[in-house]
Amino acid sequence: MGTVYAVVLAAGRGERFGGTKLLATWRGRPLLGHVLGALRPSLESGLLAGGCVVVPADSPAVAALASEAGMVPLPNHAPASGLSFSLGIAFDWLLPQAHRLPAAAVIFLGDQPAVPPDVLPNLIAAWRRGDGMVIRPRYAQAPSEPGHPLLVDQSLWGLANELTGDAGFGLVFSARQIPIVTIETPGLNPDVDTPTDLTNLEGIEQ
Repeated sequence: MGTVYAVVLAAGRGERFGGTKLLATWRGRPLLGHVLGALRPSLESGLLAGGCVVVPADSPAVAALASEAGMVPLPNHAPASGLSFSLGIAFDWLLPQAHRLPAAAVIFLGDQPAVPPDVLPNLIAAWRRGDGMVIRPRYAQAPSEPGHPLLVDQSLWGLANELTGDAGFGLVFSARQIPIVTIETPGLNPDVDTPTDLTNLEGIEQ
């Protein structure tokens, strides 16, 4: 059936938010807590074999949230180096974890607390059917935006070493003509970049 791991990127500095974004409260718990809480059922059921959270090295509170959720916190000592640096940390940890083939990683963004609960199972099911090596949702209310979480087959994990700056896998996949399969998904899964974004989340069903 294949082994699947979760990666949560949570080392951003939150400058547009005014700092400590992932600890901001939404519906009674931190933003990051919503992302990690959505993963817990899959960890407990075995749908996910485990996972890691890339956290700021100077934020023990964020690391504690990761540990409490059963995930491995990985400190990022240079968050200003961009998204690519966090992905490198995550995949350096992931590569020795997957002792069996096939395997995949599903990448979540720590500032997207409203991920629909059926997205992760749908991505994993599509990968296990052999639909593709890179699979992501396409949200009906934002069809032109790259949807997250993003599933990446183990055969492509080494490409994390080619990433630079604040770029994710998209450019590398495009340059190598690696197709990205999309799953049509209702609704929206917005980032929280500013306090206004947090206020706008109140209209999101979860």
